[in-house]
Amino acid sequence: FAEFSQSPYADMRDNARRLFEASKTRLRYWDLTATQIAELERSGQVRKNMTIYSPAGGVVTLKNALEGHYVKAGEHQYEITDLSVIWVDVDVYEYELPWVRKGMPAAMELAYIPGKRFAGKVLFIYPYIDTKTRTVKLRLQFATPAWN
Repeated sequence: FAEFSQSPYADMRDNARRLFEASKTRLRYWDLTATQIAELERSGQVRKNMTIYSPAGGVVTLKNALEGHYVKAGEHQYEITDLSVIWVDVDVYEYELPWVRKGMPAAMELAYIPGKRFAGKVLFIYPYIDTKTRTVKLRLQFATPAWN
């Protein structure tokens, strides 16, 4: 673009400026950061690879992207899951239901982390009973401090 900014031909200069701005807009649509766009401007080099930044925090739980793979419009390449809060579904015997309420505190201990107790709450009580086991499912919610 710098070469055209000195052009004595106003039409060429204006067209080059519009093309340049349209290209920057397209790069923003592709979620390139301002820093990445500035680096492209500075270097003037076309990049064959680029770093993709997620607009959301979390953990990559699905990756369809492969090196050299052609990406079609609308095709999902990654799935990112927010693990700051997790759900755990548990079974409670039918006779214990009178002591369970939505929103009440819940605790969880894991066999592979002895002595560690996780504090959470009852998020949801499923509205049906398993006729074979005579249990009701509860959904518990736990914050995971490591992800916050």
